[in-house]
Amino acid sequence: MGPYTGEVSPLALFSIGGKFVMVGHFERRLYFGETDDTINKKILACYRNDIIPLLLIGETLEGRNNNETEKILLKQLKTSLKGIPPDF
Repeated sequence: MGPYTGEVSPLALFSIGGKFVMVGHFERRLYFGETDDTINKKILACYRNDIIPLLLIGETLEGRNNNETEKILLKQLKTSLKGIPPDF
C-alpha cells in the first residue's frame, strides 16, 4: 500500500501556516474505519481551530450499482456537517 492521508493533525498543519485540510478520504474510511460521525468530529475540530476543512464524499461501486448514490452522498453530508454553523 502507498502513502496514507490523514496522518497529520489539523493543529500541526495550522502551526506551519496551513489553512485547509481534506477530511473524509476514502482510504481513511476503508482502512481505518472512519465514519461520517468521526469525520464530523474532525470538521468540528477544524471549525474550533480556524482551519477550513475540504469535505470529501463519495459512494462505493456497490452503492452506485444499486442506484443509491444520492442517498449515500446526502447522508454523508448531513452527518458530517452536523452542528456546523451555515456561515462557516
